[in-house]
Amino acid sequence: MKFTRLRLIQTSEETAPFWVTDDQKLELLRADKGFFDLTETYHEVEVQKAKGIKAIVERATYPSPSKSTTVKSIISTLSTSRMQSNLATLTAYNNRYYTSTTGSTSSTWIYNQLVSIASGKSGITVSQFSHSWAQKSIIAKFNGAEMVLFPRGHVVN
Repeated sequence: MKFTRLRLIQTSEETAPFWVTDDQKLELLRADKGFFDLTETYHEVEVQKAKGIKAIVERATYPSPSKSTTVKSIISTLSTSRMQSNLATLTAYNNRYYTSTTGSTSSTWIYNQLVSIASGKSGITVSQFSHSWAQKSIIAKFNGAEMVLFPRGHVVN
């Protein structure tokens, strides 16, 4: 099956984005060449702002860790068997590519896991973001922090 749709990708921060077909994207994936698909999110003005922010962050100084005791107590509650179970579920999807049915299904499974974790906890919200393709992105927000996590579920071999 040939794909002719064009996608805007970027292979590194140092290279400019360029257009490729879905077939060319698959070739890059199979060759283990990393890239970001920017087609639906690329805005040159935002890229320039991000470069300015990156320069500020690189000059910033950070305090020494102050929550070591709390972190150590949380680490002791982690379960590798739960991690293995989650990994087994995700790897059971034969294809998590963003345009595939199983890619969409796996994304929904991840979303439901995060909703379950966030349930009853104040300051945590989980939502989905729809694209022009089947798989939705998942946005988990934690109040009090500036970070938004985007778990990605699609993988192609």
